[in-house]
Amino acid sequence: MAVRLSVAAIERLKPDPGKRLEIADAGKPGLYLVIQPNGRKSWAVRYRIDRQSRKLTLEGFPSLATARKLAQDALDLVAATKDPARLKKAARNAPSSAVEDVFADFMAKHLKKRDGTPIRDRTKLETARLLGLKLDASGQWVPRTPKSGVLAHWSGRDVRSITKRDVLDLLDARVAEGAPVGANRTLSALKTAFSWCVKRDILALSPADHVDEPSPEKSVERSLSDVELVALWRSAEALGYPYGQMVQLLILVGQRRDEVRKAIRSEFDHAGRIWKLPAHRTKNGHEHHVPLSDMALTIFECLPAIR
Repeated sequence: MAVRLSVAAIERLKPDPGKRLEIADAGKPGLYLVIQPNGRKSWAVRYRIDRQSRKLTLEGFPSLATARKLAQDALDLVAATKDPARLKKAARNAPSSAVEDVFADFMAKHLKKRDGTPIRDRTKLETARLLGLKLDASGQWVPRTPKSGVLAHWSGRDVRSITKRDVLDLLDARVAEGAPVGANRTLSALKTAFSWCVKRDILALSPADHVDEPSPEKSVERSLSDVELVALWRSAEALGYPYGQMVQLLILVGQRRDEVRKAIRSEFDHAGRIWKLPAHRTKNGHEHHVPLSDMALTIFECLPAIR
C-alpha cells in the first residue's frame, strides 16, 4: 500500500531487523523508500520496460523532493523507451573523459608513429612532460606533482569541453611565461593527443586543428670554432667520467646526445671500426653505421662495464 511520505514521516520510520522494507510513495508513483535491516535508507524507482520489471537505485540518499524529481526524470526516459538503469550502468562503465585520464590513456596506447615505427622513449617522456604526466613506480602515467604542463591549466576538466579558445589561451600563457619554443612543442603534443582522441571516437574534432605555432623558430647554424672545441675538450677531460667522456664522444662521432648516452657494447664492431646504431634508436628509424676513429675507439674501450 502506498503512503504519502513526508520528511518527518521518513525520519520516524524504523527498520525491521528481520527483513528489508520497501515503502511506496503515494506522492510519486514508482518511487520507493527502501529501509535495510541495519537501518540504512535509500530510494528506488520501479518501472516496466520491454515487458520486464526493472529497478533503478538512486545515488546516495537525496531529499524527498529531489528523489521525486529524479524519479520523474527516470520515468520520462522510460516513456521515451529508454532504460534508465541500463543507461546508468553504461555511464558507470564508460572510461573517464577527464583530461588527465584521457591523456594518460593516450600515453599508454599511442605507441607508434604514422609510418608504423615505434615512438622513441625520449619522445614519449618529453610528450608526457609537456602534457603534465610522468611514469610512476608501477609504470602508470600519472599527473606530476605539483601540476605542470597542460594539466596545470586544464586538470579536472572534461576533455570534450576543451575548445580552440582554450588551446590559444594556453599557448599565449606559455609565450608570456618566456617559453615561446616550449609553446610550439606544447602545441605539437596537443595536436598528436587530440588527433588520437578523434581516432578513438572520444572527440568529433580536434580543438588544436588550424592552430599555428605561436612563435617562429630559426635553425641553429652556428658551429664551434677550433678554439672552442679545444676548450670544450679540455673541460670535458677535467670533468672526467661519465659526462666528460660522453661530451668527448659527441665531438668525435657527431651523433645525437641520447644515441651516445644509451649506447651499449654490443653495438660496436671494434674489428670493423664501426658503431652500428639500430633502427629503433635513431630519429629516422633506419640503422646507421658510424665510422670510429682511433681516439673514439680508445675512449669506448676505457669505459667501465656496467651490469
